[in-house]
Amino acid sequence: TTTPESRVMNSIHPGQILKSHFPAIESPGRLVPVEASGFSGAAIFRVDTQAGSFCLRRWPTGTMSGSRLAGIHRLVTEIFRSGIRVVPVPLAAENGLSFVEDGGTLWQLEPWMPGEADFHETPTAARLESALTMLARIHNVGEAASPAAIHRGTPQTIPERLEILRETVRDSVRIEAGLSQESDARFRIVARKIATLFAKRQTAITAALNDASRNPVPILPCLRDVWHDHLLFSGDTLTGLIDFGAVRLDTVSADLSRLLGSLFQSSFELDRSRWDEALSIYERSRPLTTGERSLIPILDESGVILSGMHWLRARYVRNSPFDLPRVCERLESIAARLEAR
Repeated sequence: TTTPESRVMNSIHPGQILKSHFPAIESPGRLVPVEASGFSGAAIFRVDTQAGSFCLRRWPTGTMSGSRLAGIHRLVTEIFRSGIRVVPVPLAAENGLSFVEDGGTLWQLEPWMPGEADFHETPTAARLESALTMLARIHNVGEAASPAAIHRGTPQTIPERLEILRETVRDSVRIEAGLSQESDARFRIVARKIATLFAKRQTAITAALNDASRNPVPILPCLRDVWHDHLLFSGDTLTGLIDFGAVRLDTVSADLSRLLGSLFQSSFELDRSRWDEALSIYERSRPLTTGERSLIPILDESGVILSGMHWLRARYVRNSPFDLPRVCERLESIAARLEAR
């Protein structure tokens, strides 16, 4: 069977990318595919050299423009220069840029960050403080560095989610038809739960998002994909914050709902004291506006349910291939959160 890793290795060999574009890196003693079929579609390779370990990342073709990637790298560099050393700053390639284009695909090389994504195994108060303080500091740097940041506006995530809700409702007939013919029992059971919960809640979620669109909040550079698996800890200290591919102008409420939902695996409404404790840590470095605070539970619920429906649409509407057992595991976690409400 051809694995995702072998398909990546056989298309454009990462060793050739290093040789052609990063000649300053000595011949690697080990070059190993770490993730070639993740949820983002990126391919990631660990490169071990005498000078240390690096991460070679291939961005999915067609998902990232050079100008956008250059802007993300400028922000990461600004964050690092501010004294926040947990972010991986890409190395300059032979062309002098922080990325290269080869065969229509973008690649970048960055330090391999230390630590493990194991907050769930060791959910200490010190770790939570480290993560929330770091996120607040990153938001402060991004806001100060971005000329496009504004004091009050409607975050892009709100109209986007409203549109996705409308599209998902339109796709409901095809989703139902696919579910009725689903051959994988595990996927069918969990997908049915999520589809049923979506049908019950989509009207209320739509109304909440429409209400939120009338309450402007600060708009600034946000990570948008900051969650459990992207936070690396060494002991109680956050030593790595990885994957900045989703960065754009948005609301910090999106980052906070995404992060805390993944760390706690619980909803804002049912675990409010713990969420409030975490938000108070964040606010020591960056106070939240009333609008930002009220938006967090709305983005929490809408984000979780739309994440679940994304995979149903991928399977029954777009016919997209994916790692079925891994997606089932993700969907079961989503269903458990939704059913607990």
